[in-house]
Amino acid sequence: MAAPSKITGTAVKPEKPKDTGRFITGTEGWKITLAAKLWEDTPYAPQQTASKPVAGSDKYAGGNPVKKKGADCSGSVWAIYKEAGFSYGPYTNTAGFKELVGTDEKFVKGGHFFKRVSMPQAGDIGWWQGHLAIYDKDVGKTDKGQDGNVWSASSPTSPRKFGPGRIDWYDNKNGAGAVTWYRYWKAS
Repeated sequence: MAAPSKITGTAVKPEKPKDTGRFITGTEGWKITLAAKLWEDTPYAPQQTASKPVAGSDKYAGGNPVKKKGADCSGSVWAIYKEAGFSYGPYTNTAGFKELVGTDEKFVKGGHFFKRVSMPQAGDIGWWQGHLAIYDKDVGKTDKGQDGNVWSASSPTSPRKFGPGRIDWYDNKNGAGAVTWYRYWKAS
């Protein structure tokens, strides 16, 4: 219940600070990367062979990801965040991810769950036009033996499965542009 004003005696609603809430901590971010590691070797879905979709692989794409069965980039990120305890609501694809990012006022209203950051920490989402990945500087070696720095499901035309990837591989690939980092915001 609102307290009465000392000046007018009428109830006055307290104002919420503009930035009510907080970013997840580095420790909470590691929970996300640990959940991502459990998805390693999950096939990309929908899978393709000779530029043709593999029958039945599309059932695991988007909002139907299944660990070790199949997932695309947005479906795997969504499921991993949910498994780590940081759900951001109903499934949204890569293009729809932009709808989860907004102004501070929208965060206070509870309509958005991510804020842009300049430097990533463990568990942050990297967004390119058309791709999502989870940052983890200690992800391990990629399939080409390079040091990875993101967990990702990518490339439906190659045998790559969900696993270690590199930021620089996605930057400017196929017109995707440079990565933008987003951190989960816990509204309070």
